[in-house]
Amino acid sequence: IIVNPSAVTMVEGGTANFDVRLSFEPSAEVRVFVLSNDPSLANVFPVTLTFDASNYDSVQSVSISSSHDLDLQDDTTSILLTAAGLTDVNLPLTITDDDVQGIIASPAIVNIREGDSRPINVSLSYIPASDVTVNLQASNPSLGISQSALTFTPTNFANPQTVTLSVLDDTNTENETITVTL
Repeated sequence: IIVNPSAVTMVEGGTANFDVRLSFEPSAEVRVFVLSNDPSLANVFPVTLTFDASNYDSVQSVSISSSHDLDLQDDTTSILLTAAGLTDVNLPLTITDDDVQGIIASPAIVNIREGDSRPINVSLSYIPASDVTVNLQASNPSLGISQSALTFTPTNFANPQTVTLSVLDDTNTENETITVTL
């Protein structure tokens, strides 16, 4: 079993292809089974290739598809090609993660009357590789923030942490816009 290329790198959520052929003319039909060693990372199609004396040296293409995951890590696995009486081939597969960590604030826009307070929930978009600290800072000192920093771990990244925003009363009658930077 000959594969080309000898290793595949693809982007998470994308597709890639590789070609397969035999190195010899078989005397009977040969079925090559194509299997992902980790279907949670990548799937292949078709899963069976049939070769005989008329097409053994013609390439047959196999498509690999990967899905998005919730982490920011690149993944590695392999694609197994196997046929009765032939040496198995493990095609190395690297899946490059294309995710970028994000901070989710809900609601994203908050209207608060002077003297009142409102909660917002903060979480991360993806599983971090290690603990992540999110610092909160107001553009105006008249906005109080109940916590100046939140820590997220790989296990609690998606669990919203609540922060309370409080606006002080002032003497003017103007509406003000205050930005909270996360």
